[in-house]
Formats: sequence, C-alpha cells, structure tokens
Amino acid sequence: MLDLGTFTIQGGGDYRGYSDYITLLLPFALVTLKYPKSITNNLVYLLIFLSFIITFSTGARGAYLAIGITIIFWLIIKKDWYSFITFIGMTFFTLIIGYILIDPNTFAHIFQTSTSGRSGSGTWGIAWDLIKIKPLTGFGYGSEIFVKVFNENLSVHNHWLIKNPIGAHNIFLTMWLYGGIFLFLSFILLNLNVVKELIYYSKSKRMEPRDLLSIAILLSFLSEFTVRGFFEDVQLEILGIYFGILLSRNYLKN
Repeated sequence: MLDLGTFTIQGGGDYRGYSDYITLLLPFALVTLKYPKSITNNLVYLLIFLSFIITFSTGARGAYLAIGITIIFWLIIKKDWYSFITFIGMTFFTLIIGYILIDPNTFAHIFQTSTSGRSGSGTWGIAWDLIKIKPLTGFGYGSEIFVKVFNENLSVHNHWLIKNPIGAHNIFLTMWLYGGIFLFLSFILLNLNVVKELIYYSKSKRMEPRDLLSIAILLSFLSEFTVRGFFEDVQLEILGIYFGILLSRNYLKN
C-alpha cells in the first residue's frame, strides 16, 4: 500500500502549491468543455480527473470544498447531464483510489468536519481580538504587519491557543485586519457581485468567447477567494492577475 499520510499531514511536499494551482486553473479547463463527447473533451476530463486525485492526496480540505462549489456552479451554467454524470463518476473513483492508496488515519482526517482550531481562541479568535484594537483603519497590508501585531499582543492574551503568527486563516478577517471596516465591507461587496454575475450567466443562453472567459475568471475567484479563503490564508497578490484578465476580455471579439 502506498502511504501518502506523511506527505499530506506532515508536509513532505508543497501540498498547498499543488492545490492552489488546481483550484485557480480548474475553471479555465471547465470552460473548454464546449463540444460534448469530443476527443478534446475527453482529454480535458482526464486532466481534471488526475487533478482530483492529486488534490485529494494533499489533504487540503478547503480545496475540496472550493472545487466542489466550482463544479456545481459550472454544471448549473452548462446544464449538461453528460458532464454531471461524468463528474459524479470522477468523484466516486477518486474516493475509491484514495481509500486504497491513502493511509487510514490520513483518510479519516480528510473527512474531518471541524474547523481545526480556527474558531474560539484559534486563528479566527486571534484575528478578531486584533481587529478590535483598530476596527476602523486596520494595521496596514503585509504578512510582516500581522507578525508584528501578533507578537506585541501575545503576552496579554494568554487564552490564545496558537502561540505563533500563522495568519487569520480567513480572507475576510484578514481584509478587516489590514484595511479596516471599509476594506472588509468592500471585499464583501466584491464577492456578492461575483456571485451575482455567476447567477446572471446561469440564466443566459449566450456562450461567446468573452462570456466563457468571464465565467472562468468568476469561478476561479469564487473558488480561491470566496470559498477557500474563508478557511485558509490565500495569496492576495493573485487579485492583480484577475483584474488584468478582466480588463483584457474587453479586447475579445464576440
């Protein structure tokens, strides 16, 4: 039996790197599924299936949820039973392969439903305690800012379960901590607008190249920032790439 437990739990590899790439790029693979049952489609399905297996082996539960929400939105937009049945099959076989290859303890961890110490006096509670110091303006942007503020307040918060500055593990709390209440509210509005746009495309019958690119960008944002960012720290620098692609879509001709 192949033991992936060490790799998954103890960080024998850069598992976050693998799952980051997959959650970010999966929507762009999905929008290429334009021609049912074609050779190109089958190759894309194969790549997605391999991505499922790689992501499953990392133990990154936030990535599982992000991928699941992405595919559900895509199926609602695409309205295609063939794709629905295909993804159900992929999920089933991924679970079977994982059960056979992954160490039992790791497999049990994958289906753990707790927040793993984020709530209460964990990462979320710590972030909230720090936010209450400067709720209006925040402390400024940068991981070094969090480290500095965390260390300055550690001695007066003995109830904190985590003694090292590992981040808020929630992008919404991170935004509030960095930029205050106004950045927090602005980011919520941005996420609501993304969901609104996806709902619009789910009702639209038009699927031109610019529309497909827009759907891919929106799904990628929803996957990485809205869903995964709610449970894990994500790379905020990637936001610049999204805005750049959004601007470039105006140059695509329908």
